[in-house]
Amino acid sequence: MTEARLAVTTHVGRDLLQSASLFKHEHSVVWEYVSNGLEYIEPGTKPVVNVHVDVKAKRITIHDQGRGMDRSDLQRFFQMHGENQDRKRGKAGRGLFGTGKSAAFGIAKDNRAERNPD
Repeated sequence: MTEARLAVTTHVGRDLLQSASLFKHEHSVVWEYVSNGLEYIEPGTKPVVNVHVDVKAKRITIHDQGRGMDRSDLQRFFQMHGENQDRKRGKAGRGLFGTGKSAAFGIAKDNRAERNPD
């Protein structure tokens, strides 16, 4: 008799919501994205992060000079609890497993990232 192999699986939606639950308040979400905007920049770039809070529209907008992500970065970004690539290359930082990607889902109905054309 051959035994069937067991595999670990995950429900991605629930995984995302569980990670998002770590970020229950606006200030913790904003700090997560501000910190990322300060940390993930190209060498020689002076980091500037602007936060705009529109209370009436219930909208928080964060602009930074972060280095952005190429297609392979995005592929890793959407892997829950993935390995921090900067840390893997020996660069110290605060990110570990990529749970901050889900921060906005703890408080938001909409989360968008837009690349500045500059």
